Amino acid sequence: MILLRDMLSHAIVPTIFGRGLLDKYPNIIQDVVTMDDGIPFFMMSLPIFTPWSGVTKAHLARQRLWKAMDEMQRQLDRRAKGSETDYSWGDLDDVSEFILTRNELWRGLSCAVIICWKCV
Repeated sequence: MILLRDMLSHAIVPTIFGRGLLDKYPNIIQDVVTMDDGIPFFMMSLPIFTPWSGVTKAHLARQRLWKAMDEMQRQLDRRAKGSETDYSWGDLDDVSEFILTRNELWRGLSCAVIICWKCV
């Protein structure tokens, strides 16, 4: 199962997110697995300093994933605005239409979400 998971992940991630994500963050698939293993810890709201190695690993993996996805989102935003993107991401032409549409949707909603969040 692990071999199948790794093979499919290395085929699916570049297809959806483009090759730049795996090139820039080669351990992202393992981070997804580690975070997924820690879902029960997140559901129990255990903090990162809980003295179980699985909890700490899950929190650190989630932070790395947030960083990777945030950076990718910023590069896609720059690309959409016509600005230069970081050369280490490549040209981002292989990012799927699904992700580009998602990025466009969130760019349009970001101001509304911030306003609503401030009202709460």
